[in-house]
Amino acid sequence: MEPLRIRRFSKTDALICDVDGTLVDVRDVRSHVERPAGEVDFKPNYERFHADSINSPAHPEVIQLLKHAHACGLTILIVTGREQKWSFLTTTWLAEHGVPYDELIMRSRNDPRPDAVVKTEMVRSIALRYNTRLAIDDRPAIVEVWQGAGIPTALVTASGSLGALEWPAGHEAEDDVQALVRDALHR
Repeated sequence: MEPLRIRRFSKTDALICDVDGTLVDVRDVRSHVERPAGEVDFKPNYERFHADSINSPAHPEVIQLLKHAHACGLTILIVTGREQKWSFLTTTWLAEHGVPYDELIMRSRNDPRPDAVVKTEMVRSIALRYNTRLAIDDRPAIVEVWQGAGIPTALVTASGSLGALEWPAGHEAEDDVQALVRDALHR
């Protein structure tokens, strides 16, 4: 089926998509970084988490949306809290799963700050170059970052389903973004 062409989208219009838990189903490797209940001496192992994530499956609904958005002219920005040292692994995973993207934006090496702080800086930089029409993430705290920047969001569930679109306070729903998501998921 030919993708719906939405003429309102231009190359300065962008879609932000997170990696771990949003695009990549990391349920099989989360045990490396999430403290088990009652465990006192747990130390997250991000090295093993990222290394093992190369074998993690994709969330098909998210990839379907990215492919449709790309075909409709949106610039796809993969924005992740992963450090830049994982860029080869990340780009390899994206290629193996046929994920279209225009730019990969990653955390600087050895930056221990929380994801919300890092992504707040990232979105400021993105706003200088793009009109972000939608951000997709699996974590409510990061969805708040995108919403705080005036970006509509979709929260991804642990099983990879897209939740309802949410518009930032004071923003009206955008018909073209709603149509984009609806058309992508009903193909």
